[in-house]
Parts: sequence; structure tokens; C-alpha cells
Amino acid sequence: MATDTSPSTSSSSLAASVSHAKIGGTLVLSSHMLRWVPTQSSLASQSITIPLQHIEKLLASVAKPESQTFSLKIVFFQPEDPEKERLRVLGKGDVLFTFTAPEGRERALNDREEFKTRLYGIAQNNKKEREGASESLKERSNDRKEAANGCSSAPESAAKDNSSSKTVPMAPVPAPLTAEEKVKRREQELQLRISILHANPELKSLHADLVISGIMRDAEFWSHPTRSALLRSERALMQQRQGRNARIADPKPTNDEEGNLKINLSAQMVRDVFEQYPVVAKAYNDLVPKQMDEQTFWTRYFQSRLYHRLRTSARSAASQHIVRADLIFDQYLDDIVEDDGLESKREFHAHDNFLDLAATEEDHGETGNTKDWPMRAGAERSALPLLRRFNEHSGSLLDSALGEQGRASWSRVTGPSGERTVPAASASSNRGLDEAISRTRQHYDQIVINQLEEEKRGGTRALEVSQDKQGFFQGTHDREGSETGDVSQEVLEDLLRSVQGQLLDWSDSTTRMMGGYVPNCKENERAMHTILERVKQQEEARSEDISENDLSESIHQHLISCHAATTEFLRQFWAAVAPQPSPPPGMAIKAEDEAEKKPLTPAQRQKRAVRMLTLLKNSGERADGVAKLAEEKQPGRGAKRVKLALEETEKAVARALKIGQSMYPQVFVSHGSS
Repeated sequence: MATDTSPSTSSSSLAASVSHAKIGGTLVLSSHMLRWVPTQSSLASQSITIPLQHIEKLLASVAKPESQTFSLKIVFFQPEDPEKERLRVLGKGDVLFTFTAPEGRERALNDREEFKTRLYGIAQNNKKEREGASESLKERSNDRKEAANGCSSAPESAAKDNSSSKTVPMAPVPAPLTAEEKVKRREQELQLRISILHANPELKSLHADLVISGIMRDAEFWSHPTRSALLRSERALMQQRQGRNARIADPKPTNDEEGNLKINLSAQMVRDVFEQYPVVAKAYNDLVPKQMDEQTFWTRYFQSRLYHRLRTSARSAASQHIVRADLIFDQYLDDIVEDDGLESKREFHAHDNFLDLAATEEDHGETGNTKDWPMRAGAERSALPLLRRFNEHSGSLLDSALGEQGRASWSRVTGPSGERTVPAASASSNRGLDEAISRTRQHYDQIVINQLEEEKRGGTRALEVSQDKQGFFQGTHDREGSETGDVSQEVLEDLLRSVQGQLLDWSDSTTRMMGGYVPNCKENERAMHTILERVKQQEEARSEDISENDLSESIHQHLISCHAATTEFLRQFWAAVAPQPSPPPGMAIKAEDEAEKKPLTPAQRQKRAVRMLTLLKNSGERADGVAKLAEEKQPGRGAKRVKLALEETEKAVARALKIGQSMYPQVFVSHGSS
């Protein structure tokens, strides 16, 4: 029922019977927030709190004569900056309320109109404030640009004076993103977080308890180091560039129901054909759509000699002569070079002119020095074009992943740490060198192993010792002899008598401490048996008590949720009050990681710490609620077990509140006065 009928934006509150997601509740509009509270609290229904500054616009349903309920959708403002606070309800940027007054249709319509009028004024005020803030921000940016231009016109002498001082390398400043790029990046980030939540049910449950319920912002939730690592790893997987398909594009014809040959072409198959056979791509660009459409092109292509020349399956000379001529596609046969001789017609530049025989030693262990007939090249002339096509396809796959491996980019991995060095033939800047000399130097770099080269020892200088060096070494020898000389017999006897006396004294002292006790094996066994029986009885009683007092699954889930939420509040509080490490100078930060690595200002840290202290003070109410539910399930034992399970968590909360009271006493003063 509405308590205020005036459409003004005064500080008086409004209240009405409103349902959300088919759950009845009460919608209350106060001076600073809009709050919906369900009639019956449960896990499926949670209260919704909407700060008024997040409201951007309203959408209302048409009031038809036959309608008994009336809807009002509230759309939230979504800032372009991902660092700024965003409001989400059930993962959406809007919320739909349905006004259902028990008094009837007229009362529901009046309540909807009152809320719509009040919220419309609030949305207009928010729009004006945002426009004014954006204009002031533009003015400040223009002032900064003018100041920067003024500073850049300083005398050159000042730059020369400061040139000798130590400078810190600065990271390159990334170009500002456009509005479309920002929207696309926000959508990608949202999908990224949703995929992580779907893959981790426990994290999804915690996110629902803290973020969707409005207790914590989404940016604060994902600031956890482990969750930030999850975001980075998932983002790296999404940003990986997909390579080419390794399969050779050779579409196979199939028979349809009528017995006709049919070839299914997908978009990926068409791309693979164009990449692997440039002559087909050339023909497609020349003929489509100038002389024929796409369907006609592929129909005539699969019936032409060009297709049978390029295909890799069932390749034979007879099949090429049976196919009828096609004047359009036959003109592209001249672009194909038949490579069916013993020597390949294509120029091949080996990256390594020296073979590693040890790498293929296991393939030639049984042949010895005899001729290796199975490995004889060119034994089957008809298979040479097919083998060379396979090799060419493998080379093109490597080139697509590693880049073109031309003669100018030859390199070799050498050294213990795997450095890539450019051979002298391509790195030399002297163009007058003969090609043979360049090739010789290149081969020299390949066959010379630095680790096997003889080490060059530098020149040595004799150590100048004084003239009396014989006496010096003689004195050293005398001192060593005196320290390690033989021990006399008298000294050994005195040492033996001393050790015997110490052993006798130790035996007498042990007897005095033990008294007249004489060990008895039977008594010891009986006493040990009694002790073990008592321990066994205590353990059985404890296990029976635990089995009787086991919490139900629902109470256990409530307990885990309460502990996880309180732990998150503690982590946020300690992260806010702890000193923040400063980033190293000149460190480049990616645009997508900027929100994760950007340090908070002291004011933001204080605000977050104060808010976490408020949540920690109220965490006891949630624990009491779980204890009350457990007590209803297990009278006399449930609350005690919940308190025992949350004992360490409550100690951590008490310690945080104690330190927070010394740092921010105003929070506790205001709380006590209220």
C-alpha cells in the first residue's frame, strides 16, 4: 500500500505490493534507495537493493482495460569505464517489477503510476548530473592538454641540463579505445566471467551470495588473486590464435538416395581449399560472380580436369583422360607444375645442410652397411607427386605457424641456453663477399661446436715471494707437526680414568632417581591394557555423539555459505588496510589487465575497509540465523555445533573488528549511537 500519493521527489517513502520473478513482496522507495523485500524469505528469493543513482530510465506496460497487473521495468546505468561500479540483478542490467495490489486493479495501477512518477524524476536528475560531470571532465582534460603544450615549449638548455640525470624508461601509452571497442570488451569480459562461474559451482554460489544479492561489487569479488589468475588464464585461452587445419582439403563424393554423386562443402572446407590450392582461389576470384554463380562454379570445378589434377585420393592418369574438357577451367592447368620426376622441380632450401645421423639411428640399426632397399627414393614413380604434395602441405603448415622460412631468415639454435644466431652468410654486411665464401662461413658456423674448442688460457705471472721462503715453509711444517703430534701414554690413562668416573657417577644418580622401583612385566601389561580400553571407549562415545549430531545437508550448505562470505569480507578488509606495493616503473599493463592491476587510492581503500567493517559487524546476525535453523532441526545440540564450527571464523572477525576500531573509530561510534 502506498503511503504517499504525491508525485513529487520528496524525501517521503513509498511502499506497495509488488512481485518479482513470480515471488510476492513489498517494494519500498526511500530517499536514497529502492528496496524490494520478499514476503517469505527463502534461498530462492532474496531482497533487492537498488541505489537511486544507478537508475537510468523506466519502461512501463500499457494499462489495458482487461489487465489486472501492471509492470514497471527499471534500467540501470552502465558506465563505459569497467572500473566504475555496475549494478546487476540476477546477472542483468535491469529489473522487472509487477504491481499486484490485494485491493484490486485500481490500487495496483495507482501504485505503479506513483512509483513511475517518482522514479522518472530521479532518472532525469541522474541524467543531468552525469552530463554535467562529463562536461567538467572534458574541460579538465583540455586544461591538461594546454598545460602539457606549455611545458613542452621549455628552453632546450633545461633539457641539456637534465640529460645527465638518471631517467626511468616509460612504458608505451596504449591508444584510447573507441566506444564500440569498449562495449565489445565489456561483453567479452562478462562472457569470460560467466564461463568461469559455470565451470566452478562453488564459486558461482559464492558469487550469488555476495554480488547478485548486492552485498559486494563485482569488481571487488574478482579482485581476489586466485580469481584474477583464473581470469588471466581463461582470457589467454580465448585469445589464442587458431592455426590452420592440418587435414588436406580433399572433399569425398557420396551417393544420395537416388544414386547420384553428392559433395558437401562447408565454409571451413572452402577456406582450406583456397589456402592449400591458390590456383582454385585465383579461378574463383576470376569467375565468380562475373561469369557464373558460386554453385555453378563448384559444380563445374568438381567435373573438370583441374580438380582431378589436384585431388589426392584415387589419383591416376586414366581418370584424368576420361574427364571431359572444360574450356574455362582447363586454362588454369598451365599454372600447375607437374613434379613427377626423380629430381624435384621446386627449389628447396634446406635449413640445415648437415644431417644428425644419431636422430635416425634406430631406423637403420639392422641394415648395417648393406643397401637400404625400402628407403630407395623414386622406386615408385607414380607416388612421387603425392609424396611431394604431402611434404609441401606440411611445409605450408609450418610456415603458417612460424612464418615464412626464406633464405634471409635462416637461423640456427646454438649455445647452452638455446640462443638463435643468424649465420654469417645472411648477417654479413659486406656485399662484396663471394657466394662461396659466404656458404663456407655458414657451414663453419654449423659444424663448429664452441664447447669442444680448446680453452685459451691467459698469460700467467710468477708470484714473488721473499728470499727467506725456505724458512717460511719450514716454519709452517713445524707448526703442523706440533698440532698433530703423538699423545703420550700417561695422557691416555688419565683420560680413561676420567671417563670411568663419569660413568659411575651417572649410574649412582639414576639409581637415586628411580628409588626402589623394580620393573614388573605383568603389572606393566595390565596397566597398558587398562589405558587402551579407556581410550577406545572414549573414541567410540565420541563417534556415536558425532553421528547423532550430524547436521543436515541444508544446514551444512548454510554453514558453508556463511563461512565463505565472512572469509571474503575478511580478505577484502585486510587487503584494503594492508600497504599496497607500488608497481615497478615503466611496466607496461595490458588494457584488459588494467582493472586488475590498477592500485586503489587511499580514499578508495578507506571506503572499502569501512564498508567491510560494517559487513563484518553484521556477519554475526547471519551466523545466529544458521544456528537458529540448526537448533530447530536438532534441539539442544544444533546451535552448539554451529557455534563450534564457526568458532575460528568468529575469532578472526573479532580480531579484524578490534583493529578496525582503532583505525576507523567513527564507524563504531555511529553504529553505537544508532
